[in-house]
Amino acid sequence: MLSEYSKSKQQQTHAFRNVQKLVSTSVSTRIPHTSLAKDITNSVLLSFIKEDAEVANLQSWVDIKVNQCTESHISDLWQYCYSYALMLLKNEDSAQDISQTVMISLIQSRQPVEYVKAWLKGAVNNQAMLHLKLHKRDSALYSRMENEFLSVLETVPNTDSEIESQLNDKEIRKLLSKEEYKVFAELKEYPSVKAYSHALGISYNQARKIKHRLYTNLKAYYLKKQGWADTPDILDCRQLENIKRFFDTLLDHALSGDFSRVFHYADKTMLPAMQSSFEGFSEVTDWGISMNDDGSFEVYLFDLTTEEKPITINMTITLNKANYIKVISCSNLSLMTIISEDIIGPIPLEKGRCTLTLEQIKTYL
Repeated sequence: MLSEYSKSKQQQTHAFRNVQKLVSTSVSTRIPHTSLAKDITNSVLLSFIKEDAEVANLQSWVDIKVNQCTESHISDLWQYCYSYALMLLKNEDSAQDISQTVMISLIQSRQPVEYVKAWLKGAVNNQAMLHLKLHKRDSALYSRMENEFLSVLETVPNTDSEIESQLNDKEIRKLLSKEEYKVFAELKEYPSVKAYSHALGISYNQARKIKHRLYTNLKAYYLKKQGWADTPDILDCRQLENIKRFFDTLLDHALSGDFSRVFHYADKTMLPAMQSSFEGFSEVTDWGISMNDDGSFEVYLFDLTTEEKPITINMTITLNKANYIKVISCSNLSLMTIISEDIIGPIPLEKGRCTLTLEQIKTYL
């Protein structure tokens, strides 16, 4: 009985590998764009797994499924482009022309795109502005379109599935440590966190924490490899925990007005500057972090309890391999002015960093 089961599993594995090769070859000949090819290939393979049936002519089945999945995927992306272009231009013919141009450009390109829909949105914006320029229509509409274009952001993957969708197993193995990958592989063996907790004999909450820590680290490693430097998401779980604990300590000393006992975080010569900078600071309303080229970090703490006079603290810190925090500098940033969100609109970001220059920001004053 066991040998028959093993033989059946081997046959299934062999069949899946054959389908994998056929699908990969078939898709690559139709779609040169690597990101689209990957999505379509995954859809076909998922369909093969779900059907779980004998296939008389494998090549014929693959050809049919690849055609179906390709048509469905391209159609969905075209509809996304068309809906967005129509919303911008309020003209069906123009929206169709722009959608076709953008989709052809995407399909023919061999350059990988991390976030396809974000790329499409930017390309539609660009083509729509070009269309308005050529037809010299409505300067107010063009101005609004320009602001829309600036608001196209490269977003951070937030959910576990979004993180996994950006990476294959080989890339995940490279990013994680051996111990982390072992846990990742164990988690993938079970259909849910609940099943994982039962199998290991641990509580559900403990299992959730294990998964949260693993995916937090995976996202941090991935974003840093991609060149992100200006978001808390580049911090792994231990770094994040230590920094938040550090913030709590700073707030306690700010509320007491005594920084004399913060010497384990900073040299004694730094303490007067820290005490002066945190004067009047009563709450960490928000915070941000940016990694410098030398591996140190710029940390920003915001106290927005008084809207007319918010307090912003800037610190340069270092984090060693043991996540020991050392404050290199500390200052209270002076507020130049407050620009209404209604005036400046969405701030354009690239990998978490604002792309506006100081001169561009001044134009809103």
